[in-house]
Amino acid sequence: MLFTLMQEMDLSSNSIEWYDSFRPIPKDILEDCKLILKCLKPNTVLKLKENRVIQQSDKSANCGYFCARFLIDRVRNKSFSEATGYDDKVRI
Repeated sequence: MLFTLMQEMDLSSNSIEWYDSFRPIPKDILEDCKLILKCLKPNTVLKLKENRVIQQSDKSANCGYFCARFLIDRVRNKSFSEATGYDDKVRI
């Protein structure tokens, strides 16, 4: 099964955003992020924003839809918590 995920480094907002509709961030990806940041040498500490809201079943194959929806929501200036569905979980 193919999983789609999204990682964004937005140095202007001092954050790294990780979105995966299925699982938490793998440890090896964190190590890769550290290497990239070491090369970029940001002037400040960056905040890691990670989606922990599972939005799909492990038996489904619609992760591309969730990833595309996340990207569209972020481009339309929705907050990270709105785009990941975290706000919906908090309201329930």
